[in-house]
Amino acid sequence: MDKKKNMMITLKVLNVSNHQPVSVELECTLKNETPDTYKILKWGTPFEETFNDHMFEVTRYGEPITYIGRQIKRGAPREEDFITINPWGVLSVKFFLENGYRINSSGEYAVRYRKPFINAKKDQGEMQLLPVLSNRVEFRIDK
Repeated sequence: MDKKKNMMITLKVLNVSNHQPVSVELECTLKNETPDTYKILKWGTPFEETFNDHMFEVTRYGEPITYIGRQIKRGAPREEDFITINPWGVLSVKFFLENGYRINSSGEYAVRYRKPFINAKKDQGEMQLLPVLSNRVEFRIDK
């Protein structure tokens, strides 16, 4: 029987600036918890390095925060739309949460990657959905 294969996303709060404008820098680390090399489609992940999709669940005191980034439609992915992750490999990227979510009020915030799957392909194979698990991080904004 085939063992369930997962990708793990770990978020980490790097810096919270309470000065106007508010800024929250996070790091996203993707770990391949499989013995296979995959090409991960960057679309809708922090590895795209811009907000083109509502990829995070962001809450303030448990209430959802508005996504303010773009939502775009695309054609078929090209080779440059993928990033390679080796067996048991790790990829990391830093980003600023305020570029995609309205986080301008004081309060207790929580963030986690909201998608249950990540698009990937192995070798030159067909696209597949790999399960992805994410932790949750919390931070506070005091204005």
